Amino acid sequence: IVRDDIFYHNDILKKFDHVALLNSELPQPVVMSGSERNACVDALKIMMTLNARETDPTTFMDESSLRLYDLERGISVAIYGMTPSRQLPTESYVGFTLFKNGLPASYGGGWVFGRRSLFGINILEAFRGGESGYVMCQILRVYRQAFGVDYFEVEPYQYGADNADGIKSGAFWFYYRYGFRPLEKTLFNLAERESKKIQSTKGYRTGEKTLLRFTESNIALNLGKTIPPTVSDLVLDITALIKKKYKGDRALAQKECIRLFLNAAKIQMPDNLDELRVLSEVSFLYAVLSKKQQNNILLLKEMITTKPNDLYGYQQLLLKLF
Repeated sequence: IVRDDIFYHNDILKKFDHVALLNSELPQPVVMSGSERNACVDALKIMMTLNARETDPTTFMDESSLRLYDLERGISVAIYGMTPSRQLPTESYVGFTLFKNGLPASYGGGWVFGRRSLFGINILEAFRGGESGYVMCQILRVYRQAFGVDYFEVEPYQYGADNADGIKSGAFWFYYRYGFRPLEKTLFNLAERESKKIQSTKGYRTGEKTLLRFTESNIALNLGKTIPPTVSDLVLDITALIKKKYKGDRALAQKECIRLFLNAAKIQMPDNLDELRVLSEVSFLYAVLSKKQQNNILLLKEMITTKPNDLYGYQQLLLKLF
């Protein structure tokens, strides 16, 4: 992609206030003409092809959701969702590609649901090392500011589970440096002890056995005051409802929950297949929400038509609901 300002390095930025960066306001997305948008989409897809990689948001991109942010030090970040038929029913799988001086340097995605997002990143080999930490934090900044996310979670593959390079490079400490911590208490305490050893003992390196132990737990960066609910939490509640109230008959539960929701929302069954898919999930969601949240039925009703058409509008509805 084309940037008017090429950044020339006088140094490598290793130390910076990552929390301040994550909280710094984003500029407005780049205003692109139709031809510029098409060229950006082509660049995103060709980059993946040339690197023999594939992600669903790139392959099944909803081009209307594409946003491009020009940031500091020659960095640009594109984010984009998927066509409605491929998108997840309640959370949103949002892909990203980061460019450095117009050249692709990193790709990955976030699974966004309200104030939380599962996050995965791959930095292309030519750009590893150097300012990798700054690159990751700029991507997290985009998700934080564009979607209102304050809780990021990373799965163990990213730092070593079935990933020998992740263990060899000590990738766990890369995430730890920027505030990610193990969710499991024993591993959290182990990481704290190891961190103190690294700081106090010159040349100390964490052993492979310990690094593998860290992969027994997800790690998370929490910038808020609470831990937001996950889709899995809601699924457990829905499963318990189906088991208790409908004797395990999911089809019956789905039919009845849709009927109850349509009556409560005073709407008709939609004709659109994408909206029907969202209605099914929203109806289950309505059934397990607290009475206070059920009073937000206008938000739930709006989700049905917004989810297939407006990635960012749907996220705003989730933020209000939770």
